[in-house]
Amino acid sequence: MSVNRSVGWRRIRLLEVVHLLFFLIMLSGSIGWGQPNLLTSFNTPFSHRVLDSEGGHTQIVDINGDNKNDIVVHHQKYLAWFPHPGYQKQIIRKGNFSGDRFAVADLDQDGDLDLVSGKGRDDTNYQICWYENPRPADQQTLSWREHVVGTQGQYIKDLMAADMDQDGQVDVIARSHGYTYIFFQQTDGWRPRRINHPFKEGMALADLDIDGDGDLDIVSIAWRDYQYLHLWRNDAVGKE
Repeated sequence: MSVNRSVGWRRIRLLEVVHLLFFLIMLSGSIGWGQPNLLTSFNTPFSHRVLDSEGGHTQIVDINGDNKNDIVVHHQKYLAWFPHPGYQKQIIRKGNFSGDRFAVADLDQDGDLDLVSGKGRDDTNYQICWYENPRPADQQTLSWREHVVGTQGQYIKDLMAADMDQDGQVDVIARSHGYTYIFFQQTDGWRPRRINHPFKEGMALADLDIDGDGDLDIVSIAWRDYQYLHLWRNDAVGKE
């Protein structure tokens, strides 16, 4: 007995179209076209507010330790944070910042969050620096001290901070298109290790625990050969 599979397919597609049209009608009736700053769909209102006229990369973290989320902005001309609840911009540092990502972590293990960023516009001399949170003093009046981690060379695409060698100190991982640097934090400074690879796009740290040692490994996809997923297994804990 033959089965007309195309009929069932058309029925499914028609049902999906009906659902989509219903959703669009409900959405348009709730928020109204041309009103992107107010969302009342499903009885959830959102109010819109412009915090600053200059955009940048953002993260939502508690900078001042009041258990309230603040906004941190990474702009090419400055680093800034917007403290809850007023969200008035506070400049952390002015400079020539670069990179597609920045990191937030407690680099000096003093209980507050510091910032890590790329710096510079020279294709052969990009630097990575971290900025020390002045807590428990008043961050709004004191400057954040700059510390140099190392030189990346190429433009920074991904930037993360984590304890890669399980020595209790936070390390910095920076990916450019052609290589990734791991800067291991030591008591006397930073020790870099370079991992060469084909052009990549996107990086993540994952506690995959492939070999049962509980450390962090690196996962990335390719830029040119984007169908490939790559894993760099951390096989040398404490042997950076």
